[in-house]
Amino acid sequence: MEKKMKVGSKGQVVIPKEIRDITGIKENTEVMVSLNGDKILIKPVKPLTESYSKYYTSTYS
Repeated sequence: MEKKMKVGSKGQVVIPKEIRDITGIKENTEVMVSLNGDKILIKPVKPLTESYSKYYTSTYS
């Protein structure tokens, strides 16, 4: 799926609703922005799983 969008004066781009719905991106979702050749990739940051969170906090606290 491709959509043509414009970059605003502050460098902001609106992610179309159809793409947000498919990817699960909602307001305040953290996203990772990366460059792959001449492509800009935007993907949601996956939340930590509960087991990983428990391991990390018990190991490093």
